[in-house]
Amino acid sequence: MGAALGRVLAAHGATIITTLEGRSEATRARAHAAGMTDAPPAAFGACDVILSVVPPDEALPLARLLAPILETSAKKPLYVDCNAIAPSEAKAIGEVVAAAGCPFVDTGIVGGAPNPDGTRIPAIYASGPHAERFAMLRELGLDIRVLDAPNGAASALKMAIAGVSKSMTGVVALMAMSAREAGVEAAFLAQLRQSQPGVAAFAGAQIRALPEKAYRWVPEMEALAALAAHPGGPEVYRGLAALYDWIAREHSVDPDLKALIERFSRD
Repeated sequence: MGAALGRVLAAHGATIITTLEGRSEATRARAHAAGMTDAPPAAFGACDVILSVVPPDEALPLARLLAPILETSAKKPLYVDCNAIAPSEAKAIGEVVAAAGCPFVDTGIVGGAPNPDGTRIPAIYASGPHAERFAMLRELGLDIRVLDAPNGAASALKMAIAGVSKSMTGVVALMAMSAREAGVEAAFLAQLRQSQPGVAAFAGAQIRALPEKAYRWVPEMEALAALAAHPGGPEVYRGLAALYDWIAREHSVDPDLKALIERFSRD
């Protein structure tokens, strides 16, 4: 997502820097292909806008890492958190950023990463007192939708959407493996495609990507377990966190899981 957003911004004339220290060769290649330039964290203080796009459990540590740099910078960049985190964590990040003297915007990205040809752009919901300032990036190709709401609201919206889409993916994966064990996998998938074609198509695409995505969904499900406080909610999302943790670890080993991913990759 970070490289894809950077590509959109760079294509519209923005100068994009990122830090690639300790990152894999694949990550470096994606960043360079997107028109991004490697720079040390110390350079971020001279930016106009900082977009934080990292795994959810790294969002607050990143803000804390950058806080001393931002505190001493003369420019005071607009700090925009774009991660799938709980509203309470978004507010905590906002406090860290505000203490460093920078304006903060809470956002939630809804939808897949932008396509290289620009035919798909995710919606970026923004909340907080500085959200309208962030909306200037619409001129650089982003679909920014400002909510008349405080910090934390955009994160709550993102988590609510993720709670539906990613739970649906997990349920389909579980039932497909259960159907396979019972010898009715083909009939299950045929009936799902007949009665719930939208669910089948969406979940199938997500299941194909689980080897790369599952590890990032674990902290999202854990955050939802705390957010979904109504009866049964915490148990549902703790269970999904355990499922995605298992998928992240076993996708190349467990025979049922391998068969599931291969089946959806063929279809």
